[in-house]
Amino acid sequence: MFGVLRAAVSGMMASKLRLDIIGNNLANINNPGFKNRRVELQDLPYEAMPNSQAGSGVELRLGAGSELMATQLMFLQGSVAPSSIPTDLAIYGDGFFTVQALDGSIAYTRNGNFRVDSVGQLVSPTGQKLVPPITLPADFRDLAVREDGAVEVKLAGQDVPTVVGQVQLARFVNPAGLIATGDGLLRATDASGPAETGSPGSIGFGRVQAGAIEESTVDLAEEMTQMLLAQRAYELNSRAFQTLDQMVGKLTEFRR
Repeated sequence: MFGVLRAAVSGMMASKLRLDIIGNNLANINNPGFKNRRVELQDLPYEAMPNSQAGSGVELRLGAGSELMATQLMFLQGSVAPSSIPTDLAIYGDGFFTVQALDGSIAYTRNGNFRVDSVGQLVSPTGQKLVPPITLPADFRDLAVREDGAVEVKLAGQDVPTVVGQVQLARFVNPAGLIATGDGLLRATDASGPAETGSPGSIGFGRVQAGAIEESTVDLAEEMTQMLLAQRAYELNSRAFQTLDQMVGKLTEFRR
């Protein structure tokens, strides 16, 4: 009986954590550059059943349920949607924008929803500065970002564009090893390896599309399907408690 109880508890906990991950995916369905997270489960070690009735040489083993082994960010290419803002940048292919977080540390993101701050620097909506920094002149007009990351503007009295900065991308040997810290930011870890930087469009790096935003990779239909499956698994495991209670009740009646 305790084996049933242990397996049911582990199954309910795994289903609950799975629902938490799915809920977070759905909550970020409209966040630019967001990558959905996949749940990876595994079965717990099996135990040999005592006093096996299966006959000589045959051992029956009882499973102990399942548990959450890991979650993995799915770095699929999101749809690129056009926008009317020239500082919106979308990456088509491999790579991340490098930004300086508010605490001064370096972070990475696929969210290219950049803006010009009060001193003319390109920053994220929450104030993280693009790295390397790009500062636009006070009298600039006709901002354009080429696919190779070159930032061009026209200055007062000039008709020929002037390059005022260069957008760089970062990539990792194992991007699945990056850790999410909120605000759409990712941090490098030992598992991801160090960042390798390069210009957009160079070998191994994606290209940059200005006036566009990469949309979230969350698939609403898929997430809702997984949510229903997780909910049903939770319900089925909870029924094990009801079954165990009925069995104990029957044993109590027999003893009387």
